Amino acid sequence: MKIVVITPVKDEEWVLDRFLWACSRFADHILILDQQSTDKSLEICSRYPKVTVLSNPSTQYDESSRSKLLVEGARRLFGEGNLLVAFDADEIPTYPSLDERVWTNLKKLSAGTHICFEKPEILSLPNRCVRTVGTFPYGFIDDGSPMEGCLIHSRRTPGNPANPHYYSSSIILMHFARVRWQEYCARQVVYCMIENIRKTKSHRVRTCYYAPEFFTRFGSDSCVAVPLEWTAGYLEAGVDILGFTSSRFNAFHLRVLRLFAEHGVKQFKFDPIWWEAWEEARQHFLQEGVSGLPQFSISNPDLFTRFIIYSLIKIYSHISKVGAFYRKLLKI
Repeated sequence: MKIVVITPVKDEEWVLDRFLWACSRFADHILILDQQSTDKSLEICSRYPKVTVLSNPSTQYDESSRSKLLVEGARRLFGEGNLLVAFDADEIPTYPSLDERVWTNLKKLSAGTHICFEKPEILSLPNRCVRTVGTFPYGFIDDGSPMEGCLIHSRRTPGNPANPHYYSSSIILMHFARVRWQEYCARQVVYCMIENIRKTKSHRVRTCYYAPEFFTRFGSDSCVAVPLEWTAGYLEAGVDILGFTSSRFNAFHLRVLRLFAEHGVKQFKFDPIWWEAWEEARQHFLQEGVSGLPQFSISNPDLFTRFIIYSLIKIYSHISKVGAFYRKLLKI
C-alpha cells in the first residue's frame, strides 16, 4: 500500500513549497491537479521528485469534477488499494504529524475506511489558532468506490459516507488560509458569487456562509496559542512555516472583477460582498494593464440597499441561533 497525497493547485506559490516539503516526508507520491496556474506553482512542483502534475483543462469552478480527476488519476498512475490523502495546499501537517510511523499505522485500517484529522485554523497572527473537532474525512483506504461530490465545500475522497470513520489523534493539519486575511476575505466573495451564479445555495444560506459577520466570528475568547511543537521542527529544518505575505488587491479580487465583467453587478446587489471597494480594485488592476476587467465603473449599493443587506444579515443570524437552540433541545 502506498500513501498518495492528492491536491488541487491554482496559484499557490505563497504556500506550495512548504506544503510539498512537508508531504514529501511521509508520502510515496504527491499528485497535483493544476488549475491553470499563472504564478510559479508549476516551477515549485518540478523541484520535488515525488510530485506528478496533471492539468485540468476546465475553466469552471467545480470541486466535484477536480476531485474525480485526482482520484481517477491516482488510481491510473499508482494503482488501487492505496491510502489516499486529500489535502489542499494551505493545509500543512504539524511537524510531529510527519512521522512515518504514524502514517504506517493508518495502513492497517480496512479498505473503505474514512480517516479524519483535526484541522485548527491558524489566524492572521500566526502564533494564534482556533482548535476544531476533526470530523471531516481527509484520508481514505481506497476500495475502488466511485467519487461523488458537489460544486463547493465538497467531499474530497470516494467511498460511502456511511463507511467506518477512523479519527486520528496523531495527525493534525494546520490550515493557513486565514493567515493571509485580505486573500481569505476576497475568496469568500468568489465563493458567494459562484454559488449565486450556479444557484447552489439560497440567499439566506449564502449570507450565513459568506457574510463577514459570520466568517469573522473567531474572537479572542476562542483563540489559543499555537503549540510550539507544531512548528519547532520546521524552523529547525530551515522551513519558514509562519512567514507569509498578503496583498491588498490580489488574485481573488481579480477573479471577483472578472465575474462582474461576465455577469454584471445587478445579480449580486443583495449579496454580502459590498464591504470591499470593488471600483478601487478595478482601478488598481487597470493601472497594471490586466485584461478581462469590467468595462464599466462598479458602484457600491446605495444607503437604502446596504441597510437591507445589513438587516437581512441580522435576521438570518437570529434564525440560525434559534435553529441551533432547537437542535440542542432535541438532543437533550
